[in-house]
Amino acid sequence: MKVQIGDAELYWCLSECFRALQLLDKAFSTLQAGIRLYPTVGKLHFSLIVNLQRNGRTQEAILSADIASKLLPHDYTFKILNNLLVPTIYYQQEEIGFYRQRFINGLEALIEQTSLETPEEQQDALAGISRLTNFYLSYQAQNDRELQSKYGNLVHQIMVANYPQWVKPVLMPPFKEKNKIRIGYVSAYLHSYSGTLWLTGWLRYCDRQNFEVYCYYTGNNPDAITKTFQEYSDYFYHFPHNLEAACEQIIADHLHILIFPEIGMEPQTMQMASLRLAAVQCT
Repeated sequence: MKVQIGDAELYWCLSECFRALQLLDKAFSTLQAGIRLYPTVGKLHFSLIVNLQRNGRTQEAILSADIASKLLPHDYTFKILNNLLVPTIYYQQEEIGFYRQRFINGLEALIEQTSLETPEEQQDALAGISRLTNFYLSYQAQNDRELQSKYGNLVHQIMVANYPQWVKPVLMPPFKEKNKIRIGYVSAYLHSYSGTLWLTGWLRYCDRQNFEVYCYYTGNNPDAITKTFQEYSDYFYHFPHNLEAACEQIIADHLHILIFPEIGMEPQTMQMASLRLAAVQCT
C-alpha cells in the first residue's frame, strides 16, 4: 500500500487479515484509511462499526455509525446502526440505563425515519434488516418484550412492502393420506451450535406416528450435527442464505405448524418470522 493506493476491497481484505491476527488497532486504522479514500463504500463502514462494537469500543462505534449515516444517508443499514447500536459489554451498572434509553429513543427515531413509499426505499430497508438484529439488547438483562415487539412490527412492515404475497392469512391445510401433522423447523443454526443443539432431542423423540418432520436449514456451516438433523427429519432442505427459496418451499409443503427455534440471532430468521408461511407459527 506504500507503492499504490489500491481499491476499497484491498483495504477491507487487509483489515480482515489484521483482525484474524488479533491486531485490532491495525485492522481499525486500515478501515479508517480506506474510508478516507472511499467515503461512500458501505462495506468499509459496516466492518468498522460492527467490529468496534463487538470489541467493546462502543463510543467509537457510535461515532463511526453517525459518520456513515451522514455519508450514506439513504442506506438503511446505517440508520439502524446509528439509532440502535448498544454495547456488548457494560463496565458499570449505570451504563445499562443510559444505553437502554438511547435505544428507546433511537427506535422511535428509526420508525419515524422509515419510508416505504418507493420500490427503492422498500429494497433499501429490506437490505438493512437483512444484515442486523437486536441480539445485544438482551445483554442488558431487562424485559425487552415491548421493545422487541415494536422492532418486530417495523420488520413486519418492511417485509409486507417487499413480499405482500406472503403476509396473507393461511388456512389450516387438510391432512394427507397418512393423517400426520406436518411440523416444520426453520433455522440458520442446524449445525453444532448451543442455541439449537437441544432441538436434536425434540426430533429424535418425536412421535412419528402422529407427526411428519420438515427441517429448513438456512445457514451454511453444515457438519455432523447437520447430518443428525437430516437423519431425524422426514424432509430436510438446505437453502443457504436464500430467504425466498426457503419461503417458497415452506409454503409448498403446506405445514400445519412452523417453529422458529431461535429468533433474534440471525436476520433472515427474523424476516421469515414476520411473514405468514404456515397456519400456526411459534417459537
